[in-house]
Amino acid sequence: MFLEPAFWDAAGGGEVLKKGLERAAHGEGWKARIVLAENGKGGPSQQLEALLSKERIPTVVLGPFLSFEGMRLANSFPATRFLLIDGYAGEDTAANTTQLQFDRRDAFREAGIASALSAADGTAGPVGKVGILRMIPAGAGDFEGDAFRDGAEGISGSGTVVIRELPESADRSRARLLLEEMREAGVELFLLRAGNLAPFLLDSLRETGGTAVVEDWASSRMLPRQVFLSIEEDVPAAVGLCLSRNAAGRSVVYGPVRIMAGEARTLPAPLRERVDHVGR
Repeated sequence: MFLEPAFWDAAGGGEVLKKGLERAAHGEGWKARIVLAENGKGGPSQQLEALLSKERIPTVVLGPFLSFEGMRLANSFPATRFLLIDGYAGEDTAANTTQLQFDRRDAFREAGIASALSAADGTAGPVGKVGILRMIPAGAGDFEGDAFRDGAEGISGSGTVVIRELPESADRSRARLLLEEMREAGVELFLLRAGNLAPFLLDSLRETGGTAVVEDWASSRMLPRQVFLSIEEDVPAAVGLCLSRNAAGRSVVYGPVRIMAGEARTLPAPLRERVDHVGR
């Protein structure tokens, strides 16, 4: 597995992720070796090409920032199968590439349902509204955020989700101001979709009050008492699916997405059995 450090860190690098990936590979009869790309001479692209030229590697797993390199090299190394995490899923990809995708919309919808139920339940935590604070790149949509909103607003009596948009140029002071305005409007439970500002906003909730639904939190478990739920991509299980015989010849494989509970609020009883506690 040839992974760039940024993806390795974001996915929770270290022994836990390493063992998870190795276990997934071994479970399908593969021997796994993890190589982290370096930013030295030639960069990751030349390192990957040199590795493939030197050794016969039946399957190589590439993180999202290197998926286009896999597409570029696939025709030159037809005996190697390229598994591309979050890679491009177009129709013009080589036959020896498999795109590993994660469709998280259902998980966000479930999180929206859980948020609306919890925000209305005085035994789960303070009663209040549900809100979304998000930053959307120009010209892009937010299908996952919209799924969360639909889930929350589908609960009878939950009311309209409060939504505020952060411009891409927003700094911490602007983000904090919007957070405080939403708290004044009665928002108790937030979906934070604020890019690099999300950790700052999560920390701000310690002062302003309120709790949050976040993404890919399991690797850091930062501020668990501010986290209600986290949407998690199970990368090791997804790699195992790609390596299985059932996935042979498939151009796209969808990996499992789970919802992990933080420590901020009690889960609504109707959803306790439907939430996967990743890593517990």
